[in-house]
Amino acid sequence: IIENPEEYLEEGNMLESDFVNYNLQNDEIIKANNHDGEQTFKNEIDNIVDIETIETKSIEENMEEGVIKSEEGVIKSEERVIKSETDFISDNVENIEIEESEFKKSETL
Repeated sequence: IIENPEEYLEEGNMLESDFVNYNLQNDEIIKANNHDGEQTFKNEIDNIVDIETIETKSIEENMEEGVIKSEEGVIKSEERVIKSETDFISDNVENIEIEESEFKKSETL
């Protein structure tokens, strides 16, 4: 690529027709480079969007997993409460049975 084709033309190192052709070719090279640059830029933006989408999905999935874990924790807590209540009821039933048997013993005496 000639940096200053005008100087070549002025010095007689280039014909007028070569100068015109050179500028046309140079314009095509510039257009091609610009197109490549635009395409690269678009690809980079697409990559950023893809990464943001992946990161957003990860955040949403993590939040969902967190909610699920919280709900599982609540269920386990509720199961423990139910078990405690069941144990309490069992203890009360046993106490009632003991009291009944003691009451029957005292009645027979």
